[in-house]
Amino acid sequence: VKTVINELGATIDARRQAIRAGTDSPGAVVENAGAIISTEGRALQLRSFGATVINTGDLIGGEEVVEARGGFYLENRGTIRLIDPSIEDEDAVQFAGGEVQNHGSIIGSDDGIDLDEGLIVNHVGGEIISSAPDANDNGGIDIDEVYDDGVSPERTPTAVTIINDGTIEGPKAINTDVAAISVLNLTNRGILRGRGGTAIDLAPDMDDSVVTISGASEIYGDILFGGGDDTVNIAGITSGLLSTGLFDGGLGVDTVTFLFALSDFDTFGVVGDQVDLSFLSHGDVISGSFVNFENWTVAGQNFTAASLSAAINSVAAVPLPASLPLMFLGFGGLGLLRRRR
Repeated sequence: VKTVINELGATIDARRQAIRAGTDSPGAVVENAGAIISTEGRALQLRSFGATVINTGDLIGGEEVVEARGGFYLENRGTIRLIDPSIEDEDAVQFAGGEVQNHGSIIGSDDGIDLDEGLIVNHVGGEIISSAPDANDNGGIDIDEVYDDGVSPERTPTAVTIINDGTIEGPKAINTDVAAISVLNLTNRGILRGRGGTAIDLAPDMDDSVVTISGASEIYGDILFGGGDDTVNIAGITSGLLSTGLFDGGLGVDTVTFLFALSDFDTFGVVGDQVDLSFLSHGDVISGSFVNFENWTVAGQNFTAASLSAAINSVAAVPLPASLPLMFLGFGGLGLLRRRR
């Protein structure tokens, strides 16, 4: 294993690639607590399979800042960014497959992170951002259509799993290439901000994907699914916000699952294929709009939109027992008698 350690206060700089590992250096490791800077090229060009980067300092590039291939691992507690924010169309981190654990800042002018398959965990305080113009087709995270590690034959990617407790932001928070056909599994307890109006945009042929929303989740923009049998799971939300946009299930047989009771719903209206609903969560009334979802599950019970609307209205319409007001009146009378005595 070839290892480079750049200690706190130290700087490695170059005009082109500051550190490069070729395919003949599998398992290369870079540990950076200082600054690694390229004025015109990449801070890290890691074309070796199984490369590892532990960054607590600054990785700064004049183009794509970190390029990696398959079996990649990145733990970032520092900053990964372009040397000049005006540089266009450059990713902060690009890799074929692997894992990112982000506690720091990753900012690109094309995508924040561009990957084919793997795991991204964005922790509390972490940010993954595309600074591209809001009208562009870029994402804080972008998912590609082909797995290409530069060594193995190209193939269809497997799944991308994203766990977000921080901020993911861009023209779209999460974007997919138009020909992508993999699976997205997303758990969001942080902020997804699509500055161009779309928070999540899945390609038409994306397979069965799952989005789970809970806790401090805040979603700004539409959530657009592809052609798979997709699922949205909604649990207790503490932020007061479900989404500022529309949940569109797209094609396939799609499901919304609520991990709370029928009695928590405030409204549930069905007009054509659209459902507008609101529910009570942690003291807030939270609303959302859904289209192209065929199945609805509440507390483990399955419904169509029409049958769920009827069930919610039935719960809301349950009258008090006829004897209950008389009982309360009787208690009130006893109180008056006591006071008179």
